[in-house]
Amino acid sequence: MLQFGLLTALLASGYGVMFTVLDDFRDEYGIEASWLGTIVGIGFLASFVSQVFLAPFADRGHARRLVLLGMALNVAGLVTMAVGEVLPVLLLGRLVSGIGIGMTVPAVRRIVVVADPDRVGNNMGTLLAADVAGFATGPVISALLVPRFGIPAPFLTIALLTVACFPIALRVRIEETAVDDAPRARLAFDLLRIPGIVAGVMMGAALYLMIGTFDALWAIVLDDLDASEFVANVGITIFALPLVFLGPFGGRLAQRVGPFRLGPLGLVLGAGFMFAYGVMPTAYAMLAIGVVHALADGVTASSTGVAVAMTAPRERQAAAQGLVGAAETLSGGATAVLAGVLYDVGGRTLAYTTCSVVMIALAIGAYVLAGDERRRRPPLPVDAPTEPAVTDPLFRRERGRLARSGRLRHSRTTDATTPHLPSASSRRRVRDRRARARRLWWRRRLGAEYDAAAARTRVERGRDHGAADDRRPDGSRHHGATHRAGDGGDDHDAAADPTSAPGRHPTRRR
Repeated sequence: MLQFGLLTALLASGYGVMFTVLDDFRDEYGIEASWLGTIVGIGFLASFVSQVFLAPFADRGHARRLVLLGMALNVAGLVTMAVGEVLPVLLLGRLVSGIGIGMTVPAVRRIVVVADPDRVGNNMGTLLAADVAGFATGPVISALLVPRFGIPAPFLTIALLTVACFPIALRVRIEETAVDDAPRARLAFDLLRIPGIVAGVMMGAALYLMIGTFDALWAIVLDDLDASEFVANVGITIFALPLVFLGPFGGRLAQRVGPFRLGPLGLVLGAGFMFAYGVMPTAYAMLAIGVVHALADGVTASSTGVAVAMTAPRERQAAAQGLVGAAETLSGGATAVLAGVLYDVGGRTLAYTTCSVVMIALAIGAYVLAGDERRRRPPLPVDAPTEPAVTDPLFRRERGRLARSGRLRHSRTTDATTPHLPSASSRRRVRDRRARARRLWWRRRLGAEYDAAAARTRVERGRDHGAADDRRPDGSRHHGATHRAGDGGDDHDAAADPTSAPGRHPTRRR
């Protein structure tokens, strides 16, 4: 899981670097400002096409190949942007990098979901945190390297770090789909027939509608309010940090209460915060609202990934994640353009209010379309009871019987085999079965000692009983009393052989 989190962060850091060097492209290479938006937009378009048309191949047994090929394309795109100084080369590098990222991200999500479905909330939240952390790290890398080593330095640094991740991607265990079980659908659009998938796509589009509007207008609005550049940078950092630290917690919370409940609630709260940005009188008031907004998003933003992972069929996870990723990319890119137009036409109040209204409409639509999925929750992770370290053949036989019945599964982290018990009643039955096996094992272990002790006990009880009624009606003693009154050797033989006691033939219980 950590390996794929690192890879996700590196993929996102390339985006962060590119956004921070756009002004350097204009100043150093003479790229016109109108083409800078094209450099950004062509990457989003390439990622959209890749997630729709290439991501489904990860569901057909090619997840590892897609990850490796996407990493290679991303490295090639970064190197191209590092060496390019003219517009066509920069556009080519951005295009290749967008294709690589678009095919890698859905494959990584598919691997993570299928590998541990019980912890889908925590894992999807971790991927979100890694994505945001990587994007936020990109500007830091640019700020440290560009002034000293030039524009190519951050691109080459991220490319080298990505190359270092190739051995990890080659060695990590990936559960591929068998060829016979691979889905026949070539594209992901047929998944839109599932209401839960449509609801997840709407939630993702609403989330990136908010992110696109925030990124496009934040610095401009604060500049118009005469705020310092420091306040603008702090605001972006404050918005990103809660997503990094609260992402895994938000994913677990979505898994616990249901993603189709938590997700729309977070979107409605986010719409309220976006409306507040349009009416706040000062930059510091907007910054205060941004702190609360960031905390709310950090708790609820993971719900989209959890919702799609929960509703998509297991064999179509990559296609579903690619579909929602394409919707997010398209929504964020289109919003970044439209938000600027609305701001020029009617100011920040119109831009932020429009964003709020659309977000609320998408959130309500997702909640309604979810239907019965709102009451469904992914299974929470339950730690399996630990098998005692017993080498006795009887316990090995019991373990083998459970394994043949499908009640044991192999651990992914160790060579041990741990029971996978789905319910309390199953655990109780297995516990009782082990207790019976343990008693039987001890009984067989003791063997002759147990039988001899039981026989001696029966002889002693017979002796006590015979002493009480050893007189016959005529006043004479019967043979048992005389025999017990004999020498010690006879008494020892009688105790050693319980069948020698007259009238008593104890059954030896095995």
